Amino acid sequence: MCELRGITWDDPRGYSGLEAASHKYSIEVDSEFCIKWEKQSLYDFTMRPPEELAEKYDLIVIDYPSIGDAAISGKYMPIDLLMDEKTLEEIKAQSLGDSFNSYKYGNHIWALPIDVSAQFSAFRPDILSDPPRSLKGLLELARRTERELSYKVAIPLKPLHAHSTFLSILFNISSETSASDFRKIGNELLPKALEILLDISEFLHPKSYNTDAIEILDEMSESNEIGYIPYVYGYFNYSKIGYRKKLIMFKDIPTTSYIPTGATLGGAGIAISRRAINNVERIVKFLKWLLSKEIQIKVYSKHGGQSYNVNAWLDKNVNLEHSNSYLNTISSVIFSYVRPNKPGYTKIHERSGKVILEFMKNNENINVIARELRDLYI
Repeated sequence: MCELRGITWDDPRGYSGLEAASHKYSIEVDSEFCIKWEKQSLYDFTMRPPEELAEKYDLIVIDYPSIGDAAISGKYMPIDLLMDEKTLEEIKAQSLGDSFNSYKYGNHIWALPIDVSAQFSAFRPDILSDPPRSLKGLLELARRTERELSYKVAIPLKPLHAHSTFLSILFNISSETSASDFRKIGNELLPKALEILLDISEFLHPKSYNTDAIEILDEMSESNEIGYIPYVYGYFNYSKIGYRKKLIMFKDIPTTSYIPTGATLGGAGIAISRRAINNVERIVKFLKWLLSKEIQIKVYSKHGGQSYNVNAWLDKNVNLEHSNSYLNTISSVIFSYVRPNKPGYTKIHERSGKVILEFMKNNENINVIARELRDLYI
């Protein structure tokens, strides 16, 4: 029976690489190391209270917007008090974009990056050979699909994803790419971002309104109804030949400039609960091994994980296996927008998404909605 319990989310990107690496470690490094990885939904990955998870699991794959909640719960151990400074600096140096810093809260590091993503554009190369690079091009394509093309544009708009897309647009049209919340954004920009969303919504595939990233990518890969998704968290396994019926490729988000700034950063970190207090040394050794360049490229990425490590993103074989999706989107990660991780943010995240979703469905007053969104952050 495995002594350690871990939890991740129920997509191969979330569990396949972890399971393969854990198995290899127990065979080749520490025969007494055993961890059972359990799975939860993508929604629970963001919204399930971290303190609840810490009661049941030793290692928790965690979404960075919930780091503040984990920190104040008192049920997690700061990584910087467990791991030596040299190793932490090595992990930080190899972390893509701001992924490492997104797991900091207060004066401590509460998780280590294991996975990196952001909102990218996704397209079916057999249907659309040259996806739009600008917001103007996106709207032109959306109008064309309505008039003359056999496929439609889609965006996953379940609340967490609706809010993420709104943030990607907002921080792409804004120069305040490091702002932590709406109060630092010019009053004129919130209505402008909402107007862009409303313009797009007129042409969206109807399944946009009740899907998350995985559900819309599944739909795109199984039928010919959706040819382009301008904003979706990247799942690069869909770019592997044979993973699904039809191959999906990923590129940077549409932008108002030559640089794809503002894409909402995604990804996942790995945190240690106080439940694991008697196994800390063994867990830290495993994490050092797991996050190393070689294991990230040759084990974690090869078996379906989406590495945090910049060396994996630049690796020739990793890109060959994933239709070059890593290299095609690396700029969106480097210039991405990092959501807040203060306590309670995930609830703000979801509430904001619900407001945006209803706005898009019902064509509500833009200025009223902008004020409502701003008020949610106060």
